[in-house]
Amino acid sequence: MCNNKGCSKSDDPSGDHIRFERLDVIAALGDGYINNETAEVVDFVHVDKAWAREKLGGNLSRIQVITARGDSMQGTIEDGDVLFVDTSVRSFEGEGVYLLSFADGLKAKRLQASVSGGLLVISDNPLYRTETIENDKLEKLIICGKVRGAWHLSGF
Repeated sequence: MCNNKGCSKSDDPSGDHIRFERLDVIAALGDGYINNETAEVVDFVHVDKAWAREKLGGNLSRIQVITARGDSMQGTIEDGDVLFVDTSVRSFEGEGVYLLSFADGLKAKRLQASVSGGLLVISDNPLYRTETIENDKLEKLIICGKVRGAWHLSGF
């Protein structure tokens, strides 16, 4: 998932819809999750193109769909949510939720500029602590994309 290859193959069979690849990739919300070295397409998500432009924005041709696991972003992203990740974003573009690659795997975390320089890596669930990446360590931060939206399904 976190490579520079062309990622999403969005198509437009009817003119009104767009297709996003759903990958067998897990974004951890808490401890990292080690995925397979190469992500495989397991399905496609078809949505209305106007909806995608309005709700997701970004580079629609580079959006991929993955699954979130864990509770560190609870309140914003829930365990099992479907994430729409814009893989064209490879650097910090202001506060938001990003897909990050760490030694222990992929994580979805909020990034925010620190007043003292560097970036804050925030878990929206208050049970988890905020971490700081100092300016001299920023070159080691690997941003795989920006989370443009999440789908949550509540069962009844």
